[in-house]
Amino acid sequence: MAEAVKQAGVGGIDPLANLARQRVYLFHGRADFTVWQPVVAATASFYTAPEIGVPAGAIRFNRDAIPAGHGFVTPDHGVECDRTAPPFVNNCGFDQPGETLDWLYGALAPRAAEPAGEILPFDQRPFFVGGQPHALAETGYLYVPPACAAAGSGCRLHVVFHGCRQNAATVGDAVYAHAGYNNWADANRLILLYPQTATTDVNTGCWDWFGYDSKAYYTKQGPQMAAVYAMIQRLTAAK
Repeated sequence: MAEAVKQAGVGGIDPLANLARQRVYLFHGRADFTVWQPVVAATASFYTAPEIGVPAGAIRFNRDAIPAGHGFVTPDHGVECDRTAPPFVNNCGFDQPGETLDWLYGALAPRAAEPAGEILPFDQRPFFVGGQPHALAETGYLYVPPACAAAGSGCRLHVVFHGCRQNAATVGDAVYAHAGYNNWADANRLILLYPQTATTDVNTGCWDWFGYDSKAYYTKQGPQMAAVYAMIQRLTAAK
């Protein structure tokens, strides 16, 4: 928390007060021994700390109700629920994308059995900071519902970050096509951005959440987050 307060004070991150009006969704699967439950609980404590002030009622913490391993939890796709194994998409008979989106955006229209939109690859290279990849892949993916295909359609944008060893170069379309978010996008006018990392000799496809690429990874100067922010700016200017 002290570092967050410091960075907000010098403009390294936006003011912490901006978080107070946000809704937060947290999840821990009962069979997840990669990230232990106290770590997720600490995230809830961070958001509710006085320096940030997210009301406890604005946080949904699905805590060990589902016997899931470490991965994206879906109602009908992936490996057995309690496994932690590639592609780290777990078939648990539970719709975690639906619960997540419903909590963040409010009551949703029903999910589609089969998404009707398009998965569009796009070139991430124009967003590389300083022309360097910073462990980003050359190609990212968008899911665009039919109602959002025209510029100015007024659709919302939701960013889905894959996990470690879960980039498209490693697991193919397991996340951007099958993690379950696309099913909710059509009727709820959501464009989904699936940015992608590359696998390198120091990185197994993780996003830079521990400083392998930049010591500034958690600030506005973090090259990967700056790239994703630029993607968001480009998309929201067009939508």
